[in-house]
Amino acid sequence: MSAFDEDTAQEGVPGRTVVALFFFVFGAGGLALMPLQTGTSPGDEGWFTQPWLMPLLTLGLLTAVSLLFVVKLWRDGEFARAKTSGPALAGEIWIWLKSAEFFAWYVAYIVLLGLIGYGLSTFLFVACLGLRVGLRQPKWLLAALGATLAMVLLFRLGLEIWVPPADLYDLLPKSVAVFLQRYF
Repeated sequence: MSAFDEDTAQEGVPGRTVVALFFFVFGAGGLALMPLQTGTSPGDEGWFTQPWLMPLLTLGLLTAVSLLFVVKLWRDGEFARAKTSGPALAGEIWIWLKSAEFFAWYVAYIVLLGLIGYGLSTFLFVACLGLRVGLRQPKWLLAALGATLAMVLLFRLGLEIWVPPADLYDLLPKSVAVFLQRYF
């Protein structure tokens, strides 16, 4: 049994074909844009220290594996069997949209970081995701608060990761704003 054989694969559903083609195009496009987006650092530390190395390796691997998967799907006739209209495609699109919802939650979190700060936006993100997936008891809000405090302690105080100050802090008295910028 190869890595591409799946017991749960459905015949005629366009998902695997679409994903394989998307990642192949994404990887090949990234490789094509690499000369414009990366450069060579000065010095003679060696080729393994150059900024283009890891993007080249990851995009090259992504493109190669995606190409192998596209060729396998083509040889197996998956492209011909993939239903590109009707209920199969509608179901596939619905699954992608449900997944995209959680990406939208993450984008909202990133936007909120600059507006209200790390601590408050992290709490809102964790609490709202919990509510979204059905965790509505008060204990889950307390768990979100605990998780937020743990993350603040770990990232802001323990690892001293800097986060740009939030716009909300400008509205507060200077001493409070400095405290929040330092710890939250």
